[in-house]
Amino acid sequence: EDVYAAVRLSTLDLIGTGVTTVVDWAGGLKFEVSPQYIRALTESGLRFAYAPTARKEAEALKQLWNDSIKPNPLATLQLAGTTGMQHVARLSETVRLAQDWGIKLNVHLLEHIKQRQREPIRSLEESGALRLGGNLIVNHAIHLTDEEIALLARHDVRIAHNPLSNTRLASGIIRIAELHAAGLKIRLGLDGTTNDTSDTFSDMRAAVGLQRVKTLRAAVYPTV
Repeated sequence: EDVYAAVRLSTLDLIGTGVTTVVDWAGGLKFEVSPQYIRALTESGLRFAYAPTARKEAEALKQLWNDSIKPNPLATLQLAGTTGMQHVARLSETVRLAQDWGIKLNVHLLEHIKQRQREPIRSLEESGALRLGGNLIVNHAIHLTDEEIALLARHDVRIAHNPLSNTRLASGIIRIAELHAAGLKIRLGLDGTTNDTSDTFSDMRAAVGLQRVKTLRAAVYPTV
């Protein structure tokens, strides 16, 4: 009941700021709350992609997909995954499910600098996640080297940038200009409650302003 109420309130906040389509990464929640989560998203009228974690509930998740996602033309399913070599076995299984089901895999990548010691890029390589190409979405992707940017670009990986969240959590500033120059497709994200607001226009302003502060150039990508 709490999850339903929280998600319903969040969807009203999104709609109130002009958002019509949302990818909802629910990887941190128990699978058992998925029906209420999807009910709240469905009742909102938003176009949405629901991305839960698939662990031992693959069959139950597929049933939920067939019963609650597929009948709704505004809904799609993604799978949430976790990067890092300590999670590579679970990530590999999630990659296989995403391939078998023909859906997108959605993971967090190098949001914080300390995550580098867990070798998240290596986990994407060894799990086969990079082979998903455009069906792999990485959130944050702040602390990437030039070589890693080139690697993601070769595989046509998609990136979700969350500027308000990144400042709130002291995560760092993404290298948007370099990502864009490499040909990577970058999306804008709010990242739930870690930004205080669902105002996408504030999110856009932060995306533009942070790059100007980082590079000391007003013409740096993204421009107004």
